[in-house]
Amino acid sequence: MKIFTNLIILLALAANVCYSQTWKTIDIAEFARIDFPVLPEISNAPQELIFNISDSSALYMVTVRDLSTRNLNLTPDQLPEVYRGVIEGTLNRSKGQLLEQRDIEIDGNPGVEILYISNDNLHLPELRSKRVFLVKQHLINIDFWTTEDLKQIAELNKIKYFNSFEIGSKTDESSKAE
Repeated sequence: MKIFTNLIILLALAANVCYSQTWKTIDIAEFARIDFPVLPEISNAPQELIFNISDSSALYMVTVRDLSTRNLNLTPDQLPEVYRGVIEGTLNRSKGQLLEQRDIEIDGNPGVEILYISNDNLHLPELRSKRVFLVKQHLINIDFWTTEDLKQIAELNKIKYFNSFEIGSKTDESSKAE
C-alpha cells in the first residue's frame, strides 16, 4: 500500500511540475495564438502550417489550413456541415470511435470539440481530443492526444492548452488594454 501511495504522490508531483512550467505562447496565424508546454516543431506545407510537440503525458498538435484560395464564402449556418465533415474525416482516417461531441465558442467564434478513441496505431496515444474552428477562411484543428493510463495526469495540461487558444489580432489585444 505504501508503494502505491508513493506512486500516486510522485505522479501528482510530476503533473504539477508539467502544469506549472512556463508555457510558450505561439502565434499560429496573424489572428490566433495558443500556448504549448515547450516550443513546438513547425512544418510548413502548401496552404498549411502544423505545430506539434509531445511531452511525457501527451501529444499537442495544431494544424492551420488556409482555405482563402478556395473562395468558399461560407455562411455561419454552413459551419456545422463543415465541422461534421472534419469530424467524419478525422474518425475515418484514424479508424476512431466518437465518444463525445459538443459545440463550443471562443471569442465569439463557433467551433466544435470532440473526444474519440483510436487504436489504429499502437505507437500513438489512443485517447484524443480535438477542437475545430473556421476563422477568417482558415480551418484550425487543435489536437491533444494522451493514453487512457495518463488521462488523469494529462487533464490539467489539456485544459490549460485548450483554454490558452485566443482569436484576435495583436492590435485587437493592444486596443483592449487601452
